[in-house]
Amino acid sequence: MINVIVDRSRWLRGSENSRLLRDDGKMCCLGFVCLKLGYTEKEIKNKNTPYELSFDEMFGDFSTHNAQKNTVYDLMKVNDSPNIDDKKRESKIITLGQKIGIQFKFNR
Repeated sequence: MINVIVDRSRWLRGSENSRLLRDDGKMCCLGFVCLKLGYTEKEIKNKNTPYELSFDEMFGDFSTHNAQKNTVYDLMKVNDSPNIDDKKRESKIITLGQKIGIQFKFNR
């Protein structure tokens, strides 16, 4: 299990213009995961998904099994949905993350 802290002040959510990291410094929940895995901000900047990186190599089985891939896509959908309030969004992200070995925590 990896522990990922999502800084709410930088967290990009509920946006159709989501990126792992945008030019304005905002990032989706998976952007925080990528940084925790050792990617740099420069490497993840303006990428749409972790699959635009060598994510399979970094995370091994996490990203190669279909069930895990589906969970990653579910994380993207929940993070980016404009129709979910933040309390529900955080709860869903925490639950989905646990399925694939990520312990999300939200601060600030």
